This record gives sequence, structure tokens and C-alpha cells, in this order.
Amino acid sequence: MRSRTQSEDLFETYCKLRGYSFERMEVVPGKGRFPDYEVLTPCGPVICEVKQINPNDEDKEYDRRLVSYGHAASSRELGKRVRAPLKDACVQLSRFRDDPRPCVAVVVDTTYRDYLSPPDIEAAMCGDLVGLLPVSPGDGEAEFTHGRNRRLNEKRGLYLGAVAVLARSGHLDVYHNPYAQKRVPPGCFPDPQDRHFIKRGHPAEGGHLL
Repeated sequence: MRSRTQSEDLFETYCKLRGYSFERMEVVPGKGRFPDYEVLTPCGPVICEVKQINPNDEDKEYDRRLVSYGHAASSRELGKRVRAPLKDACVQLSRFRDDPRPCVAVVVDTTYRDYLSPPDIEAAMCGDLVGLLPVSPGDGEAEFTHGRNRRLNEKRGLYLGAVAVLARSGHLDVYHNPYAQKRVPPGCFPDPQDRHFIKRGHPAEGGHLL
């Protein structure tokens, strides 16, 4: 039996505080990997796979420099650390593609590097943010769209209703998949401390709206 993860403990604490009952998904030997939980929300059951981002060598070196020198410089690609756990969660949730219950990938950052910021989540879900500048001054404002490295599109991950970020403070930020065929009603997570982010325009347009 595998050991429990920090993210699973945080998620179960979140469910208990919100009053949502939950059950661990039954794993069938020899049938591959299964998601973690079925959660009974105010709008019905939701299938959740919980993932966490653990510190890598670069994070540990950053923390060492911060402690030793009081500052540390770093640069990173937006969305890079989110894509792997999101891809893994999609694989496990895909067995429920034909199930009526919505599917949610819940991600927890166990580092202190803010890898689950709104721009990171958007870049992982919809692709790198690309700025389109006007050809000449006065031609209008810059527009933003998405480019490469998207984990979700019109053909991939349609069963994933949302990516939810569970913060250490205990609140949930739910980023709804604009391509989802099984959407997650905001009423599933209605607590005032939880927030929902939805793309109002075309999925390729930059920005989530609260």
C-alpha cells in the first residue's frame, strides 16, 4: 500500500472543512491507474485526481541560496512545472471520459516558488501566452493568444472539467476547461473562499476572468 501524500492530506482536510463527503476510488488490480477520490459536492459527485509539485534540485538550490545570502535569482518558463502533473492526471481521469460525473485535476504546490500562479495554470492548460503587437502605432492595442505547449484543446482532454489549485491556506481556485464536454458547475464548490476562473471569449484568447 503506497504512502499518503501531503497533497492528499490537504485535500481531505479541505473536504472536511467544507462538509463534502468523499471516498477513495476503488483500485482494481491489473486494470491500470485510477483517480484518487469521488467527492460528493452540493451539485453532485465529482471525480478528483490530486497531484503535487515537489521541490526539485533547482528549487532546493534556490532555497539554499536564499537562506545563505538572503536573496536568490532565478528564471523559469511559465506553466512548465504544471504540465507534467496535469498530463498525468488526465491519463488517470481518462477512464471516466464516458462517465457522467465531472472530472477535476487538483494540484498542490509543496514548494514556495509560486508554480501554480494564474499565468502558469493558463499556460499549462491553453498554451504559452503570445502577445500580438500592432504593426504600427495607432493601429490598435496589443492582443494576446496562446501558442505551443498546450495540454488541452478541441481534441484532447475534453473529459477534464477543470484544473483546481489547492492553496496551503485551504481555499480552492478552480480554472474551468474551456474545451470541456463535461463541465464542472460552479455550484460544486460554492464556498465564498473558493474562486472560479472562466474564459469568457474564445479559448485561444488570453486571460481567465474571475
